[in-house]
Amino acid sequence: MGMYDIITVKDKLPWTDEMWEEGLPNACTEFQTKGLVEGLADYKIENGRLLLQKGKEGGWEDTNYHGKLDFYDYKPNDNLGYNDCWIEFTATFTNGQVDKIEVTNFEKTSNTTRLETVKILAEEIIRNRNRWSNKYFNHTAPVQWFRRWVWYEFWYQLGRLCEKMRFLW
Repeated sequence: MGMYDIITVKDKLPWTDEMWEEGLPNACTEFQTKGLVEGLADYKIENGRLLLQKGKEGGWEDTNYHGKLDFYDYKPNDNLGYNDCWIEFTATFTNGQVDKIEVTNFEKTSNTTRLETVKILAEEIIRNRNRWSNKYFNHTAPVQWFRRWVWYEFWYQLGRLCEKMRFLW
């Protein structure tokens, strides 16, 4: 996993009927890309131009981008029985102006397995929190104080002593 840039698309995107059925056009305006030079920068496509945000408070600068630019997003849907979607677009720029934006990939996967896994993990977390040893012993103030100020401090000081002893040998 590397760095990416954020692209906010203000212009109209070529949504397919399948995308409309999933409710994506209402939720998708911000995408990621690894196709630009900057790392973790904010861009936007507005009025057919690719603009770069200069600083957090600064304005927008026209990049005069020329070539193809791929951008993508993953949209999970948390309603059981629906689909999680992966969408990719390619924008073609000529002398800084968008010629066309097209859908290059659209994948739907059922969210049932993901939601079941999340539910199982949440139940496991709750079960662990409610175990008597965690609820009445491990996470109480006296035990946490002992761990921090006695146990960890003891091992920290012992490590420092060993480090000093190393120089004596």
